Amino acid sequence: MIYVFHPELCSKRTLDIIEYRKNNPCLTLQQVADKFGVSRENIRQKCRRSGIESKSLRYRKKVCPLCKVNNLKRLQVICAECYHKQHNVILICDNCGIEFNRFQTTVIHNLDKDRNKHVFCGRKCFYLFYKGRSKPHHKFDI
Repeated sequence: MIYVFHPELCSKRTLDIIEYRKNNPCLTLQQVADKFGVSRENIRQKCRRSGIESKSLRYRKKVCPLCKVNNLKRLQVICAECYHKQHNVILICDNCGIEFNRFQTTVIHNLDKDRNKHVFCGRKCFYLFYKGRSKPHHKFDI
């Protein structure tokens, strides 16, 4: 149903409620209702009739500042795709020589260990690289 808002037909109190809601869009309906001593449903109905969104700005979908996609979750700052682009590092496999991506923190953590000086794109390359050794380097080597 489409409502046509006629401010001249509303009481001063209703106009005050609508004006307060317009000026404070971050407040929830309950907070506005508590201020005026009415129910949350009453505030929702008045907002709907006057064409104001009843959802608080706090609950609107957030937009990624880098790619302008509006599918961010509640606590996300940037979208997952942009996060991966910013935090991935391109590496070259020591066995097969292809390029692959890894998280920057994973690479730093793995290269800080004294035992790990090589980088591999997967387990298969890892096993093939150490397979040529005379002594098995790992329990997986044959």
